[in-house]
Amino acid sequence: MTTFLRYCGWFTILWWMWFSQTMFDVRFSTDDLLNRIWKLIQLFALAGFAGNGDHFTSTNSNGFALSYAVMKLVLVGQYFIVWIHAPDKRSRRSILYYMSANFVSFIMWWASAFLVEFLSDQARYGIWFSAIGIEVLTSIALAKNPTVSFNGSHLPERLGLFTLIILGESVMGLFMLTDDLVDTPGKLGWDNLSLLIFSITIVKCQWFLYFDDYHEQGPVRSPIHSALWSYLHFMLNLSQLLLGVGCLDLIRIYQSTRGESLSSLNHFETSNFESGQFPAEAAGAGGLPVARSVPEVGGGEGVGMGEVGAGAAGGHDAAQSYVKKYYLIVAASVFFFNGAIKYVTSQPQDKYDRAIYLSRFIMALLILCLLIVERQFLGPFLLLGIELGFCLLQVGHDLLVLYYAARKEFENQSS
Repeated sequence: MTTFLRYCGWFTILWWMWFSQTMFDVRFSTDDLLNRIWKLIQLFALAGFAGNGDHFTSTNSNGFALSYAVMKLVLVGQYFIVWIHAPDKRSRRSILYYMSANFVSFIMWWASAFLVEFLSDQARYGIWFSAIGIEVLTSIALAKNPTVSFNGSHLPERLGLFTLIILGESVMGLFMLTDDLVDTPGKLGWDNLSLLIFSITIVKCQWFLYFDDYHEQGPVRSPIHSALWSYLHFMLNLSQLLLGVGCLDLIRIYQSTRGESLSSLNHFETSNFESGQFPAEAAGAGGLPVARSVPEVGGGEGVGMGEVGAGAAGGHDAAQSYVKKYYLIVAASVFFFNGAIKYVTSQPQDKYDRAIYLSRFIMALLILCLLIVERQFLGPFLLLGIELGFCLLQVGHDLLVLYYAARKEFENQSS
């Protein structure tokens, strides 16, 4: 499994752990003593989850799995309390489905913790993601059930705040890089400063693409649209996080071409990958060097940027080609999923919203077309510059459409 897939897998577990609890909180949470006790238990479990994050891909992942299992057990208890107080048989049935799915997930995670020495990596991941799949399918199957509906809840606010945190992590990674450049004499030249300005502006544009016409109530067309809208946020959040990491990787590539390295980007040591460990704290700093997972030309496990900086020309070319493809795909994904979220929150007859989400789909397609361009013609500067240009063009287009929509609405009200 490459570093990229490990990172995506770790984020998937983290995101679902947060979202599954959020689904309960926005529908059934009450501010009573029992709820605060549940939260205290979850806080301890979350501390264990974070503390064992570096064992995500190792045979010592039992602490990681047990922490997640405790989170699921708390959810089972919370749904059980709701089930007891459900007013009718139909309501109790839907709550029972959620409670059962979380209980099955708890059993699977708990069992994987005690069988970790007897399970291969593939089997362990299969158990974990199968458990998550059971929960997801249960949630989708009950999307139309009014007892567990999101209508009138503050789920949009929760998802908006989580998205803001994701974008903030990208900014923090860039701030750490800025601090490293400022503290090292002679590093903060116009080239590095330009790359930083490009990257920070790109993150700011991602904020605008999501919050420019924020729907506080979420989708209103149907429960299916509401469920689709919720799960699209997973892909959007993952793409946003990887885009921020991609900006750091491009700067890392640029530094390697000058024979320099940045200590603030060295969150992952090569030995961690050789031992199968995954330092989760690096994710919070936005410093995943995806280039480490590039296969070596000679057929090795991977190429580290230290080797690139040391003069491994073949490894450098492979790393730059890999990062270029990865960055373009992630950049296109951000536009696509922003457009998809805009689509499910829009009314079919609204031509202004249609102009916005269709333009985002077109932007995603145009970015993907750049994959056919040879690597040597798309260096870090040009890649970041092109992405910035696409972002600014989309922001300008959206502002113009929103302006005409607001003016049209004002004219209709005046007449």
